[in-house]
Amino acid sequence: MARPKREPGVPTARARIEDAFWELLEEMPYKDLTVSALSSRAQVNHNTFYYHFHSIDDMAKEFVEGSLLTDVPRSMMVALRGGERSWIDAVASCFVETDDMELRFHRLCILLGDPSAHWAVELLQGTMRGLWLEALGVGEKELSPEVRMRLAFVFGGLMALLRELPSVSFVEPSADEMVQRLRAFGESDLGEAVAETLKGLRAGAAGR
Repeated sequence: MARPKREPGVPTARARIEDAFWELLEEMPYKDLTVSALSSRAQVNHNTFYYHFHSIDDMAKEFVEGSLLTDVPRSMMVALRGGERSWIDAVASCFVETDDMELRFHRLCILLGDPSAHWAVELLQGTMRGLWLEALGVGEKELSPEVRMRLAFVFGGLMALLRELPSVSFVEPSADEMVQRLRAFGESDLGEAVAETLKGLRAGAAGR
């Protein structure tokens, strides 16, 4: 299929499709999304949509993964290995240095607030698990039973927290407020326990 033409000064078709995806998710559940609705909102034809994506699920996977901060696991593990910064400062820097952090968080809330988007939680868990394994420098098949259990505990708790997020009445925080909440969490007993658990994961992976 020939590549769609791009008009100067106009967002790419792919960018318009992504904007349409997130806009429509605020108006309807994921299960009701159609290629026709996406194409109409993005002002592209069906051929253009299928030039970029095989299906709506394929498109959604790309956009959800693209909304994650992939530098967080690596930055946090460097800090936990005894870097110059604390892990809280390392993660906070990722937040502050990401210009569209508030937009990313808003989109995460849209997904988690949609009961028909249960796939999103599974996708987030799988993607985040992969990013952490990469930061740990270990492959899934190389994990010992003990490390697998620890990893399941960490991500099971994280996903449970994410599932509860949309059900809590709150105003979406600004990037600065997110950093403040992160610092408060990191200094709490639970935050310290998470840090120790991640250190243990790294030690277990290193000693495999």
